[in-house]
Amino acid sequence: LSYFWQLKKFGVIGFFVTAVFFLAGVVRLARFNLTSDQQTQFFSGLPSTIAGCFIVIILLNQDVFYGVTYFPFLFVFLLLFMAYLMLSSVRFSTFKASCISSNKRLPRVLFLLLFAFITVMRFQISLLILFLFYFSYTFVNHIRCKWLGRA
Repeated sequence: LSYFWQLKKFGVIGFFVTAVFFLAGVVRLARFNLTSDQQTQFFSGLPSTIAGCFIVIILLNQDVFYGVTYFPFLFVFLLLFMAYLMLSSVRFSTFKASCISSNKRLPRVLFLLLFAFITVMRFQISLLILFLFYFSYTFVNHIRCKWLGRA
């Protein structure tokens, strides 16, 4: 999908970038199958489904990037960065053990707020914003843990 949408114009380089993303997803899935019992609260590396969904969200929001002349190069960087995150050891939250699970009423309130937000905003933009919040949360948590020395 990404090759025919943006990367075909790069020729062999576009095919190579697409193959790197695909192979990173394959390695990520293989690693998850081997260590799935250890990844209960955090994923080790970006899950391939989230990486693929984020690329599709970028595709759905292509009108936002219309007219940006350097966007194809930015998209190449984004695919390579997603491939790197899939193979990295950055911990992405599964949200299984969080403050939400201790409060029974909070999930309902969050769901209603999320539903209202998606209803008011365009659906594609809402998903893009949710993904960006997820990545921001992960990177801030990763940097905080590295600086404070916490596991």
